[in-house]
Amino acid sequence: MGSENAGTITRISGSLIVAEGMTGAKVGDMVEVGDLRLIGEIIGLYGENVAVQCYEDTTGLRPGEKVIDTGRAIYAELGPGLIGVIFDGLERSEVEMLSLRGSFVGRGLRIPPLSRKKRWHFVPKVKPGERVIEGDIIGTVQEGAIEHRIMVPVGLGGTITDISEGEFRVTDPVASLESRGGEEIELTMMQTWPVRVPRPYKEKVTLTEPLVTGQRVIDSFFPVAKGGTAAIPGGFGTGKTVLLQQIAKWADSDIIIYVGCGERGNEMADLITHFPELIDPKTGKRLMERTVIIANVSNMPVSAREASVYMGVTIAEYFRDQGYDVALMADSTSRWAEAMRDISGRLGEMPVERGYPAYLSDRTAGFYERAGRVVTLGRDRRKGSITILGAVSPPGGDFSEPVTQLTLRYIETFWALDFDLAARR
Repeated sequence: MGSENAGTITRISGSLIVAEGMTGAKVGDMVEVGDLRLIGEIIGLYGENVAVQCYEDTTGLRPGEKVIDTGRAIYAELGPGLIGVIFDGLERSEVEMLSLRGSFVGRGLRIPPLSRKKRWHFVPKVKPGERVIEGDIIGTVQEGAIEHRIMVPVGLGGTITDISEGEFRVTDPVASLESRGGEEIELTMMQTWPVRVPRPYKEKVTLTEPLVTGQRVIDSFFPVAKGGTAAIPGGFGTGKTVLLQQIAKWADSDIIIYVGCGERGNEMADLITHFPELIDPKTGKRLMERTVIIANVSNMPVSAREASVYMGVTIAEYFRDQGYDVALMADSTSRWAEAMRDISGRLGEMPVERGYPAYLSDRTAGFYERAGRVVTLGRDRRKGSITILGAVSPPGGDFSEPVTQLTLRYIETFWALDFDLAARR
């Protein structure tokens, strides 16, 4: 890193870090904070000073420690090795962290999201001399019950000059591509994508097929389409998490992405314990072989909840681009809104109703708008979908509070849960 990309901490307020001397920094850049190199993101610029949202516990940080700008946005690694893994909000495998540091997650830990050691059997789908464009499938890898389709990254295209079948790591070149400008480019099975930027597609299409959730009352009276959006508001103990977990088990989607955003640790522990034991009725294999879990529980840093939501939807878009129907469960979007309220208050921004920031509506809309059924990039006009099911936890079960009301603007299906009905069970 050049010296111009390094600054010095001047103020610390919870997860908010203020640093000076950060010339050339950009909003959205990922930074490394302090001697422990904690992961953070620049959320504001004030001259040469920057405001950083730190995604790890800031206990023990001191003014004067360095903040280093990496020059790139927070990104997801996408490729074989995602299925069946339990990640935190920064796409670090929690099983790997357990083996390295024990039950209590250490700070500043760097773990590649995709294993650099495991080899995958790559089967080519194109031949040397064929022309390809962005989004074209060049080969496949069998990952559990899922055929993982390796695509030409966005922005690339040209003529395949070399491709071969064999056992490869995700960082090994599996094909070579000669671009239109004559440049030779090596293609691997892994690609990266900034989590706040929606992945591109050709066009959105009309929603015509229902997502069969496996819950008869929902499928009969309150159906949701594949590519649609649904909100599940309800007070404490009304069954939001139970309903989402049941849908995750029985929905007829190809891929399940379950994001535990600020939920209680015992609920996530129950999910993590039981999911590996369940058998998928469609394939006869274990349910985890088509599931990705992002566990960001309530005792983890509040600011990391935002990262977990965007990480989940980016992984969902990646599988959608392969032509799969994906169901994304976010439990709970209210905890994400509380994280935005926390950092907004520390920045001294003007609050609106109940202390939430004025941009809560924009962020909520941006999240739900990433759902939909689309024609993906590539010449074969694959169709894929993302269905987003978001739990909302209104305090005291009050549906007039801002998060519930804003969510109602952008969703198509409303599954309200009631205390009295829950108490009758």
